[in-house]
Amino acid sequence: MIALLFPGQGAQQVGMGRELVEAFPAAADTFAEANDALGYDITRIIFEGPEEDLVRTDVCQPAILTMSVACLRVAQDHGLAGHVALGHSLGEFSALVACGSIGFDQAVRLVGEIRRHARRLAATYFRRRDLESGHLTLAEAQELLECMWIKFNEMILLRSAPSARYFAGFPIGFNIVAGGQLPAGQDATNEL
Repeated sequence: MIALLFPGQGAQQVGMGRELVEAFPAAADTFAEANDALGYDITRIIFEGPEEDLVRTDVCQPAILTMSVACLRVAQDHGLAGHVALGHSLGEFSALVACGSIGFDQAVRLVGEIRRHARRLAATYFRRRDLESGHLTLAEAQELLECMWIKFNEMILLRSAPSARYFAGFPIGFNIVAGGQLPAGQDATNEL
């Protein structure tokens, strides 16, 4: 049995994938597809940086997804097929692409949109708050989650079979992680 395991955020590096794209048409096609789906030249940022741009969540997550799917497609072209696909955090999207649950163009666009909106919403709140502490009140956190939920509902809705089992995340349509120092973290968790 062959298991495919895809990485999450933090695996990015300026220049990653350049040699793969130069050597394999499937990789080049994947990077071009990401550029088209995202509406900007993510390939240039991945290959040339600067690192400050590549490490931004709204760039690095689509970049890692693109690299993961490029590797997957090259492996598939050479007869390697996985029996199971798993991903750590962001890698769950690569696993969904690997098993055919969602197309790559949809996945990369979805990841890019989620992170762009999350960044914009967070910037809106953190501008009004003390940047050192970055704390949100419970009401602000609920409003932020509500805005994000509304936006997510406008995007692609991913559903899986009721019998599906997850190794990361929760078996629900939308993952929320709440936390903080006690008792604030407990209050937030109870409130959700």
